[in-house]
Amino acid sequence: MTLLGWAPYLMPEDNNPPDVAAVMDATGQKAFQLAFILAQDNSCSPAWGGTSSIDTDTTMPSVIQTVRGKGGDVSVSVGGYGGTKLGQVCGTPEATAAGYQKVITKYGLKAIDFDLEEPEYENTTAIHNEIGAARRAEVGRRGGPGARVGPGARAGLDDDRLAVEVQHRLAPPTTPGSCTAPA
Repeated sequence: MTLLGWAPYLMPEDNNPPDVAAVMDATGQKAFQLAFILAQDNSCSPAWGGTSSIDTDTTMPSVIQTVRGKGGDVSVSVGGYGGTKLGQVCGTPEATAAGYQKVITKYGLKAIDFDLEEPEYENTTAIHNEIGAARRAEVGRRGGPGARVGPGARAGLDDDRLAVEVQHRLAPPTTPGSCTAPA
């Protein structure tokens, strides 16, 4: 399993999750996707769930240390269905990327998942900022692609405008719903 393949979400600050070490021991699962990074207070500052600043976070480093100590690794999912995404409030792709770069650097990430969903589908500026940030992500240097943009709806990327935007913004061109940005 690669980090860019399937990995279950783990939300240590929400949902009263099970102990990650116990899950790893019981299942053999080695990869987890920590969720979700959103904009804090409608600013261009990344925060867990939009409320817990990464600057003062003490929960995730402990979880990451546990996973890596048992031979696994994590990626981080940015976006998700609820809350305000950085691409909605950061003024440019560069500013959006700088916010995500803080997350990548703080947690030593090799992969990051851009979970584009509502209301971004209707917001071309937000899509432009998120896709631009994915292109600039400084992850995955050790072994290939590190940023992935995928569909956020059951039907996939059924909006022609979004599919075209994704294909044009990411290189090399890929099929909608499975867009990987080289890092």
